[in-house]
Amino acid sequence: DGGADIVALADALGLERFAVAGWSSGGPYALAVGALAPERIRGLAVIAGDAPTDELPELLEEESGAGRERIRAIREGDPSALASLRARLAWFAESPDRLLGAATGNDDEPDMRMRAVPAYRAALESMFAEGFRQGSAGFEADWLASYRPWGFRLADVRVPVDVWWGDADRLSSRGHADALVARIPEARFHLVPGGGHSIAATEWSAILDALLASRDA
Repeated sequence: DGGADIVALADALGLERFAVAGWSSGGPYALAVGALAPERIRGLAVIAGDAPTDELPELLEEESGAGRERIRAIREGDPSALASLRARLAWFAESPDRLLGAATGNDDEPDMRMRAVPAYRAALESMFAEGFRQGSAGFEADWLASYRPWGFRLADVRVPVDVWWGDADRLSSRGHADALVARIPEARFHLVPGGGHSIAATEWSAILDALLASRDA
C-alpha cells in the first residue's frame, strides 16, 4: 500500500518517471514501488534497509528469543501479543526525543558522532516529533507491515537497485543487505567502511550520484 501511495504522490506532482530512495524501514516502501510500477522508476536506492522475514524466515534468527516469539504470536493473530506490542511502543509517542539518546560525539560509534552534529540532530528530532504527533499507531502499523507479507517478493523488483550498508551499522545487519542483493535481480551492493545507520546523510551525495547514473542510463 505504501508503494501505491508513492505512485499517487508522483501522479499528483506530474512526475511520469522518478527515482526513489528508502532509508532504514523506508527501504521496503521504496522496493514496493519498484515491484508495483517498474516502468515509472529511473533509479531506486535502499539505504541501511530490511529484507522480508516472511520470505526469508532465516533472518528471524537475528532477533532475540522474545522478539521471535512476539513476531510468531502476532502472525498467528494472538490479540494479547498485539496488545503487548502496543504497550511496548507507547513510550515512543510520549518521549520521542529518547530515541536519540545522549549526544556524546563518541568517536567509536559513527551514529552517535552524527547525533552530536546540531543540524543532523535537529532534523531527527523534528522527524520523530512529527512521526509521533498522532501517537504510536503509525509506528505500530510500520512494525507489523515489516514482519507480515509485503505483498510482493524481492524477485518482483525488476529495476536496478542500489543497496547501501555501512559495516559499523548496529541497527541493520549485513545479513539483510546480503539477502536483498541476492534476491533482487538487478541489485548493486555499496559497502561503506566505518559507516553507521546514518549513511543516508553521510553518503547522500554518492547515493544521489548512483541514482542519477541509473536515470541517465
